[in-house]
This record gives sequence, C-alpha cells and structure tokens, in this order.
Amino acid sequence: MSRPAALGKSRVPRPLSTTLWLLLIGYAVYLLAANLLLNLPLADAVFNRAPERVRVTWGSALTPWPGLLWAQDVLVVGHARNTQWRAAAASASARIDLLALASRELRFAVIEAEQLTFEADRVAAFMPPRERSPKAWTVALPHIHSDGPLAMRWNDLRLDGEGELSFAMRKQLRGGPLQILPSTLVMRDARLARAAIVLFSDAQLELGLTMDKHIGAEHLGRAKLALMRIELEISAATDAFDLTLAAGNTLAFAPRQMTSADGAGKLEAALTLDHGELAPGGHLSLAVPLSFAIADGTRDDNLLSVQVDVAEAITLSAQLPQRADSFAHLDAELRFAQRTLPLDGWVPLLANTSGRLSTRWRFQSLRWLSELLVQTPWLDFDGAGELEADVVIVAGQLAPGSRFELPQMQLVADVLNDRISGRGHAKGRLDSGADGASRTQVNVQLDHFQIAPQADPLLSYVEGKALTIDLLASGDLAKIKDSMSARVRLRDAKVADLTHYNSYLPKRDISFVGGSGAFSGDLTLNAQGQVSRGTLGIRATDARMRIAKLDLAGDVVIDMRLAESNLKQRSFTLDGSRIALSRVSFRDAAGNEQRDWWTNITLGRAQALWGRPLQIDADTSLTMKNVGFLLTMFSQKKPFPRWVARLIGAGEAEVSTQLQLRGKSLVLDHLQAENQHFGVRSRLQLADGKAQGDLLLRWGVLSLGVELADAERDYRFIGAKKWFESRPDMLQPLPAR
Repeated sequence: MSRPAALGKSRVPRPLSTTLWLLLIGYAVYLLAANLLLNLPLADAVFNRAPERVRVTWGSALTPWPGLLWAQDVLVVGHARNTQWRAAAASASARIDLLALASRELRFAVIEAEQLTFEADRVAAFMPPRERSPKAWTVALPHIHSDGPLAMRWNDLRLDGEGELSFAMRKQLRGGPLQILPSTLVMRDARLARAAIVLFSDAQLELGLTMDKHIGAEHLGRAKLALMRIELEISAATDAFDLTLAAGNTLAFAPRQMTSADGAGKLEAALTLDHGELAPGGHLSLAVPLSFAIADGTRDDNLLSVQVDVAEAITLSAQLPQRADSFAHLDAELRFAQRTLPLDGWVPLLANTSGRLSTRWRFQSLRWLSELLVQTPWLDFDGAGELEADVVIVAGQLAPGSRFELPQMQLVADVLNDRISGRGHAKGRLDSGADGASRTQVNVQLDHFQIAPQADPLLSYVEGKALTIDLLASGDLAKIKDSMSARVRLRDAKVADLTHYNSYLPKRDISFVGGSGAFSGDLTLNAQGQVSRGTLGIRATDARMRIAKLDLAGDVVIDMRLAESNLKQRSFTLDGSRIALSRVSFRDAAGNEQRDWWTNITLGRAQALWGRPLQIDADTSLTMKNVGFLLTMFSQKKPFPRWVARLIGAGEAEVSTQLQLRGKSLVLDHLQAENQHFGVRSRLQLADGKAQGDLLLRWGVLSLGVELADAERDYRFIGAKKWFESRPDMLQPLPAR
C-alpha cells in the first residue's frame, strides 16, 4: 500500500491577506489618532464650536472602537437664556450610534455615569437663543443611567443622596424642539436643603417625568408644567426649626436638634401632576416641629401639621395650635374646586376657593399680601411684618365679617411721579354694601413717611408723621384688581427745602431760592394708581423766590384742585385752583422798596399736564395790592417816566390774563388791569432766563408803550395803543378739553 502524498502548507489568499493587514493598520491608526485627539488640548477646539453656549471637557478619555468612549472627570457646562447649568461625572462611558450620523443626529445609544451631579443657577446675563434652523443637528440621549451617589442643585436648593437615575431626551439644536422621554429617579437616604437649612432627610423618593415635544422659547418658566407629567412618591423625616425675630423685625428660620417633646417630623406624599393638573387620589401629609421665641425669653414648642387630599377637588388643612404669647398660630380649612395649578396667576384659583383661615404669623415679606388683597401696581406692603387674620371665603369671595390686621408694616406707593414710603399699621375688613354685595375696605395709617421722586427714591423732600390711605374694592378676590379705588390723605407734612419744587417750574425764570413749608394733599386714585381728582397744597412762610431776575420774599399759599381729564396722559383740569402771595417785599419800577405787597390768583378754565416740569394753560384772574410788581417786570434797569409812579399808588387792581406754563417758559398774554383812572395791558414771556414782551400803560390822557427784549427796552410815546394792538400774541394754541 502506497504512502499518501505529503500535504503542502496552506496559504491565505493574497487579496484577503492584504485586506486584513489594511484593516489592522487602519485600526491601529484609529487607536493612535483618535486617542491622541481625545487627550490633547486640540480636542477643546474640535468638539466645542460654541463654548459660550455648551462646552464639554474631560480629564482623560479612551476610545477602543469607533462609537465607544470611556472618560474620566467629565464636565458639561451650558448657558441658555438666564440659566447657567453644569453636569459632572467622575467617570462615564458612552456608545454612539454611527449610522444615525447620516441623518444629522448625534445619538448616544447608552451613557453610563458615576457620581453624577447637576447644578443650575438663575443669572442676570442673558444668552439669546440662536436663530432656528430646520437643518440643525439633533442630539438624542435615549438612555442616561447612573447608580450611586447623586446630587442636584437649583440656585440654593440642593438634593443629594444615593440613588438610580434613568433619563432620556431629544433636542434639536439651534432653537429646535425638546422632548423628555419617560425618565425615573429613585433615591435612598435623600436630603433636601436650602442653603444651610435642611428641609427633609432620610427620604425614600421616587420620581417619574415626561415632557411633551415643544419649542423652549414658546413655553417659558411655569408654562412648562403644562407639558409635563410628574409622578412623585416620598417618605421623609423633617427637621425641627427655631423661629426668632432677627434684625429688621424679620423672621429667621434655623434648624435645631430634635427633642422627644417635639413629636415626629414627617413628610409623606404621593402626587401626580398631569399637564398642569393634579390627578385624583393624590395626598400629602406634613408635620414640622417649630419653636418660637416669646417676649419673656422662654420658647414655645409647637407642631405645624398640613394635610392635602386630591379627589374631584383639592382640600387643604393646616394647623399650628394657638399658644399663649406666641406670635404665630394657624388654623385653615380650604377647598379648591379646580385641580389645575394656577400657572397664569392666582386669580383663577381664588375664584374657585372656599373655606376659612385664622392666623397670626410674621412674614419676611408682606408683598404677597398686597398682591392678593390689593392687586395694584402702584402700592406694595413692603418688608417684614406680622399678619393677624380671620377670613371666610365662599366661592372666591371674602365673606362679610372677615378681617385682617398688620400691627407693624412698611408701605411703598407711587403717586404722580413721586414715591411715598413709610411705616405704620393697616386694618382690613369685609362688609356688605347697600346692594348686598361684599366689599373690601383697607385702612393704612403711616406713622412716619417720606416722599421722594420716583426717579431718585433716596432724595426725599417731604417728611411727615400722619398719612392715611383708604382702599375700597369688591369682596370678590378675582375682581379686586379692577374694582379697587383709593384715597390718600396727608396734612402739614414738612418740606425742609422749597427748592425741591423747582423741578416742576421753568427754574431759570421762576424758582424758589430758599425757605421751608408744609405740604398737604387729598387724592383719589383708581386701581392703576392714576389720580382722578383731589387737592394738593403748599404753605410757606418767608419763602424766597426769583422771578425773571427779580428777587422776592414773602408767604406763599398754593391750593391746587385736580379733576379728571385724561388719566393715561396725566392731564387734569385745575379749575378753581388758587395761589396767594402775601407779605411780599421787592423793589418796584420806581426803585422804591415795596413791602407787604400781596396778590391772590385764581385759575378759571385751567388744564395741566402733570410732570417735571408742569405744563399749564389757564384763564387767570388776579387781585393785587397794586400793579407795582407787574411794572417792575418791564423796568428793572431803565426807569419809567415819573407819572408811572401814580399807577403804583392807584390802589388795588383787578387783573385778568391767560397763563401758559410750558416746559421752560411762562407766558402771560391778554393781560388787562383797567379802571376809571388807569389801564394796563401786557403780554410777557419768560424763557431760558430771558424776558420779552409788550406793555401798554394809560393814565388819563397819557399813554406809554414798552417793548421788552431781555435787558433792552424800547419806549413808544406816540401811537402806543395802535402799536400794542399790532403786536402778535405769544400764546400757543390751547389744548382741547
């Protein structure tokens, strides 16, 4: 039998061998190039094309195969609108779906992270969204997973503990839609803190979250809750708190060691928020041990209990038992007929609220109370204060007999371009009107107040010790905003320096030089803070004034009577307003010193546009001791003929004129003062520190015309009357009323 032929060595075909070598070399090149790129500074410029919006960094990274990544010390920071956020992980691994890149989608099929933290802060700097592009890339994160230590922070609110996170989302870049796919968070021994204060601890927490696909710019802030489904279950221990009065009379919270006398602090909740509406079957139970400081230095230990149940309606029960000398207690039973959260404000919720509330509590800010019971843009209960209230609400209306009191409070009110601020107390009550409808009445008494320009609230120019604000509105909480009216009254407030009123005047031509006085007012306002009618008054003794370079000194009484004309433009009628000057001293046209000169000015048909400076158009009548002051306006340097002095000594004069105060100028036109002995006719304009005008004087058969152009005067001895009547008026057209 013959031996088989020896088999030769088998060889790999050359094409296959070449291909394998090329793949091996390519893989080696990928390993070298990709890993070098990931670990060189060049990676920052390659992967972060818009670092001011999103930037990704890492300590070290490895890619063993295209689409697979491992990285250490991963940090992702971003800035969108007014939010800066930061996500970090001690280590992370990811698998990228390379086929999805062909459809302009960066899809991380799986991301596993360890020691994950997320932080977000509200900042003043605004990052505007980029112009939307339908061709922009989409980032898909269908499965981010972390199991172990977790920490999340929003501003000063921080949640941390052991837990497991599964998160999924899709986001198209350049302003495209965002969608959060079903995501869950399960935490063990979780703790929630605000700054240094722990709100709850030892928590077992389960959270489920989804958010509909939406454009972020179209759903800002709380509006996003209408797109979400949130399922929350939590069982936690709450800390005990000390409540003490800190500086500024504010209420300070501080954690303290729990004692056996405190009772159990506990939070239990199972709630579902489905697109802005609480689902039936939810409940929340909260018990918080509190300790209050009492005036004699002892402490009042108490327990705040809150219970919420969600069925077809929401019921809320809250109790903090009444204790002797304590500054806090609460007893509330409320029912909300709707389960939808008030995303657009509290008014719709209030209209569906019924129940009772009795409380005494000190709040760090009372602004929420003015938003609830006053609802006006011009008035705020500011700062800390104590609230005492006994309130019954029926279908959104405060029932007669309801009351509240603020024994100590601060107030800020903006009226006629001025800011009133002060401290005092307030009382409110609900009564039935003549028609049977309930109405809210609030009385505010400021024991000390200041008035300053809104543009410079620190520059107060009026101080007083008694100011009253009376507010009246519907008892329907939903209608308070539109039905509110107010009356503001003050009397004899101190004006330390009258020069502060020069901002209302054309101060180069009319101004207070010095002096002090008293300010009074009685104004009626609507809900928007617009004055509809009222009076404003100033009384000053020994006031020093300057009118057209002429110095005067004397007593001033101003009584302005405002009536409604056009509230939006702050235009008022001033019909019947009066100005009185008395004990006035100045040097007249003959060079003689005038003493005890006086005039009473009454505005007839008068209209004003309120502002700094004032604008006034008025038919005006004056009674004055003599015409000496008027003549002096036309001859401060160049004397009149001697017979003009007879006009000054001719006794009282009745004068009529049309007055126009416009910005930086004052015009007196069609001025007439005549009787059987003399006649005076004039037109005068003071503007930018210069005076110009025309004057016609008559004494028996004598007459004189004077043309004034600043310091220059031109006398007309012949044809004076004809010359005067040929001169043009100085008035601008009077606005229609």
